[in-house]
Amino acid sequence: MPRPFRHPIRPRRPARAGRRPAVERALVRLRRAHQRMEAGDYLAAARMFSDLADAADRQQLPRGAQLHLQAARAWLKHGDNQQALKRLHHGVDLLERTGQHKRLAALGPRLVAEMRDAGLDVEADELQARLDGLESSPHPAFARSQTTSQQPFPTKCGNCGGVIHPDEIEWIDEDHAVCSYCGSILERELSSF
Repeated sequence: MPRPFRHPIRPRRPARAGRRPAVERALVRLRRAHQRMEAGDYLAAARMFSDLADAADRQQLPRGAQLHLQAARAWLKHGDNQQALKRLHHGVDLLERTGQHKRLAALGPRLVAEMRDAGLDVEADELQARLDGLESSPHPAFARSQTTSQQPFPTKCGNCGGVIHPDEIEWIDEDHAVCSYCGSILERELSSF
């Protein structure tokens, strides 16, 4: 008797232990966006970060504000100031609305400087005034620097490839911090002495 026709079943790639396939796909997209930014392909990076930020908004994920701000940086570098300002204001609004004033105070100086570098002095002044209106200065968790330990801190997240700015990330202790983009735990590189 002939066997009935069966559609072949495509084997699934196993997700990393403890991660859902959707999370893994998002991390792959985030890594690619960081790679495009590093390669100087700012338009592709801006589109990727914008898509990731919009998806984070739809799912109400806590790192959405950082994705909007990174999209704003990419749009600024690409030269589309209108898109950059739209993303920047949305990211800042999210940080304020969710009570992340300390994170905003830590990120603010670099945002203002990047706006000035792009020739957006009026908008930079407006953002600076908004930051000055925050009731709190950077929390110690955001204010630590690399000088607190002799060991160097990684310049990139090993999980998503995001650039690490030690003065802008949230420190857990002297040797551990949280990646601003994906939430991974980062630790100082131990020397091999």
